[in-house]
Amino acid sequence: MVSVALELWHPRKVRPLSLWRAGERVLKAYGMHGSDVVLSAASIETAQALVAQTSLNAEGRANTPYGFAILHQGDEAIWLLLHWWLDGGICAQRLWRAAHAQVLSFVEQDRPLMACVWELAVIDHERRAWTRTAMDPDSSPEAYLRDWMAEGFC
Repeated sequence: MVSVALELWHPRKVRPLSLWRAGERVLKAYGMHGSDVVLSAASIETAQALVAQTSLNAEGRANTPYGFAILHQGDEAIWLLLHWWLDGGICAQRLWRAAHAQVLSFVEQDRPLMACVWELAVIDHERRAWTRTAMDPDSSPEAYLRDWMAEGFC
């Protein structure tokens, strides 16, 4: 067995940014960072522009007009995770990375990367928000856009 040094958990700050658009889709955007480095306005603007020009389609699936994005100022890089909801309660994802020194240059990542433990907290909230709004016959998909993860630490 190979021994791997695991990263220690430290809380990260998460906050709602605003609603972003990707074509006809409306996305709830979140910002995330450690305690010492915050997201720059340039990285937020660059990520929002990238999202706006990104095609969000999943072949063979009906797409909903809703989703969410996470912009994470991580220790290794700045990560942009873009998620959108498909029929059947399926969440699709695209993922980009930008080096700290090249914040204006996001590069799409190949799999098997998905999310870190901090980003999974936002993903969990969004899954719960989707099931209690868009998938609830007594609610509505529009209610999903009002159901944000509260600003705080994860």
